[in-house]
Order: sequence, then structure tokens, then C-alpha cells
Amino acid sequence: MSSAYLWISAFIITCLGDQIYEYGTCNQTFHIFKNTMASSDAKRECANAYKIFPNIHDEGADKFHDGECAYQCKLELDYTCFKIHAPQTWQHDEGILPIHIFEKKMSDKWKMVLNNNDFAWPYDYDAFLDFNMAFWVKSLDDFILHWQSNKDEEFEYIGIEWSADYDLQIPDDEYTQNRLFYSILIHSPLSSINYEFISYSKPSN
Repeated sequence: MSSAYLWISAFIITCLGDQIYEYGTCNQTFHIFKNTMASSDAKRECANAYKIFPNIHDEGADKFHDGECAYQCKLELDYTCFKIHAPQTWQHDEGILPIHIFEKKMSDKWKMVLNNNDFAWPYDYDAFLDFNMAFWVKSLDDFILHWQSNKDEEFEYIGIEWSADYDLQIPDDEYTQNRLFYSILIHSPLSSINYEFISYSKPSN
């Protein structure tokens, strides 16, 4: 797990961890308060987010006129009001790589990662999975139970145990016991969006 993006994500979240009671509420949001990823289907992304996050709601952005130049997906996490946006727009040119092709390529990578074959044990991890939005959580079990309770969707996700190459000097007994992090990466189905949930505690499931 050596991607610069992942290290930066983990570093930011770890730094914010010591200020959890001062920041990260709807009244006083985190310094980084929104994540936006383009999508070929905003409605699909909203539906996926409700299935992935146990506590999330519609942001209530009623001033936007859906369908004029774009479709919106604007959600907020319940307790922090951190915003997750996934717009679908046709107002501007997509560039060399159309979004729907990028989504298919990312979906193909997930299939390869989770394809248990003779050439990779136990999984053939792909560095593109490091391009994600990472969230620090107290317990990974709540998320796993939420996903398992959804009988309509079989999510693609993978668990990882990892450690930092340098001393983060985190003054938390739960961390100093083994100096390990536990991550679960999950793919928002049919999209290019990956979410990562990080904790000091190994999930029980």
C-alpha cells in the first residue's frame, strides 16, 4: 500500500482523529468537507451510496434544476455532514477518456482482484484501488453488517491489514498495541468510485 494518494488520505484522516471532538460535526465541519467524483449515472451512485454507508441522507440541494445541464447526486453523512457528490453532466466535453469507459475499466480491475486464481494468492491487488476516498471509522463491523444485510446487492470489497513505514506517533492505546491499521475497500457497483474505511480494530467478521 505505497500509493502517495493512500498515504495522504490516511495521514489526513489520522491527523483529524485527534480532533474528533472539536471538528467533524455539522456545526463545525472537517477542513476537507466534500468528495466529488464524476459519474455516468448520478441516480445509480446515490442508490449505491445508501447501500454502502449505514448513516447517510440527501443533502437537500433543491436549487439545482435536474436535467438542464446535469443530474445531481448530493448526499451528506448523518453526524459529520461530510458531503459525497457524484454529478452526471453533459455540458462539458469528457476529454480523451469517457467516464463510462473509465467506470468499466475500474469494474474490470475489481473482477481481476477478486478472481482467486493460481497466479495470485490470495488476491492480485491492483494499485488503482488506492485511488479512493478514505474514511476513518471506529468499527468496521458496522459497515460489514450493513452490506451483508442488503440482500439485493453483492458488493465487491476486500480487507487489508497494513502498517505505516514511519512512526505516526498516534497517542492511542488501541493503535500502540500493535501499530497496525485495518482497511476495507469497497467498489461502488458499475462505477469508478472506490471507498476505503480504516480502523485500528480488526473486524470480527
